[in-house]
Amino acid sequence: MWNCAIKSERIGRAGRRRRSAPGLIIAALLAAAALAPATSLARPLNPAEFTQAAIDAFAKQDPPIEASSESLLSIQLADERPGRKPMSLNQVYREYLRSQNDLDAILDRFVNGIYGTVAAPEFTREDRLKILPIFKSGKWMKDAGDKAAAGGSLLVEKWHGIFLLYGVDRKGVTAFLREEDLIKVGVPPRAVRELATRNLARLALENKTHFVDPFWVVEIDRKHEAALLLVEEFWNNNYFASGDLVAAIPASGVLVVGDAGEWDQVDKLRQMAAANYAKETYGVSNQIFVRRDGRFYPYKVNDGSSRSGSRRGGWFWD
Repeated sequence: MWNCAIKSERIGRAGRRRRSAPGLIIAALLAAAALAPATSLARPLNPAEFTQAAIDAFAKQDPPIEASSESLLSIQLADERPGRKPMSLNQVYREYLRSQNDLDAILDRFVNGIYGTVAAPEFTREDRLKILPIFKSGKWMKDAGDKAAAGGSLLVEKWHGIFLLYGVDRKGVTAFLREEDLIKVGVPPRAVRELATRNLARLALENKTHFVDPFWVVEIDRKHEAALLLVEEFWNNNYFASGDLVAAIPASGVLVVGDAGEWDQVDKLRQMAAANYAKETYGVSNQIFVRRDGRFYPYKVNDGSSRSGSRRGGWFWD
């Protein structure tokens, strides 16, 4: 855990910094990025109580989702395909034990991540300006991909080993775009990413970016921050450092930015990415990424080189 001095600022277009009102949700954001400790309740839920809380969270969805359990920290959804193993709650429970006051938020992220929509979502041309990119892990694809597809085929791309999907918010739950939905929204496959990143750039105009010495923590909606690595316009219009940037995206809703020329920052950011990725039920990446020539690439150590000399010495980009 780091001892960080906290400043709160907003970054506007063309690098203009504007001081934000005090009391922004810095604590919640930093807790999500494990940059600040979270307080705990007097007595945490035991495994049986947590299992029931997860079942209740599914039942509160609109429409309700029926779930049951035959063993502790394990649930089965009523409409799972035959023969599919129950879902384990072990990692979600461990996340809860680390941050007991965030029970509702943790369960909401879990339920929404697992279950985009129960019925096949109905997309229309009006959804074109609502489509946003979102990063997902291989584990999420294995656990929830079939269900999110609602009987169809999810529209999926790969970005440096990370799954890139597209979705529209439906009352706080993401309805994921399927291949067969492209005709409904009137977007050809080759144009989906450009449209979605343009929509995200517009959403990010009012981002809340917090300086947590020595890093910047970017907040939009705590769902799509990681996908900002795809949005060139965001990085062109916002100033973080004079040189190359490094970024960590351990979860879909977490984006932490540092200066690639500062070795201490690079090392700390790498540690933070790995630690937070391990804590997330469906983490996005334990790597850090560097921005060069207008794009982000995985940032790796070249063990055969020295760090002395050039600021890029000892590192290479894929």
